[in-house]
Amino acid sequence: MSGHAINTQQSQVGKDFWYLGTLMTVKADAVSTNNSFGMVEYLVPVGFEPPYHIHHEEDESFYILEGEVDFFLDGQKIEAKAGAFVFLPKGIAHGLRVVGSKPARLLNFFSRAEFLGMFLEMAEPALRKELPPPAPIDIPRLLELSEKYNAVTLGPLDQFIK
Repeated sequence: MSGHAINTQQSQVGKDFWYLGTLMTVKADAVSTNNSFGMVEYLVPVGFEPPYHIHHEEDESFYILEGEVDFFLDGQKIEAKAGAFVFLPKGIAHGLRVVGSKPARLLNFFSRAEFLGMFLEMAEPALRKELPPPAPIDIPRLLELSEKYNAVTLGPLDQFIK
């Protein structure tokens, strides 16, 4: 998928996007929270795992609505199922992997509302309210946006966890 121009100055609340093989619905953005925080809901396929990464300016949290997710925080594995809350502090390497037999639904909160811009710049408007067709991740674009939003993409999750 290649990113499309999305106006991040207008509220995106309620809009659906395809982001790195997931269905992302914006629940709260900078416009709707007076720049306080951002929140998205994801539908995420089994096996999904973004690259291991570090956020330098925002804490990140997840609330698991459905499914099973393994989080990795500075090398430590945290197993989370529906009803679990996981906090990932800024400055610490982390990643996640959806496990189990069905897609997961997650709420993802981040303490710096502007960080939603990274997701939106990498995403494309969803054509349907379902998972997108499989597509390779545009790694050069992801690295470029990571730098723009003061995050660091370290590489594939398997290179950093045991």
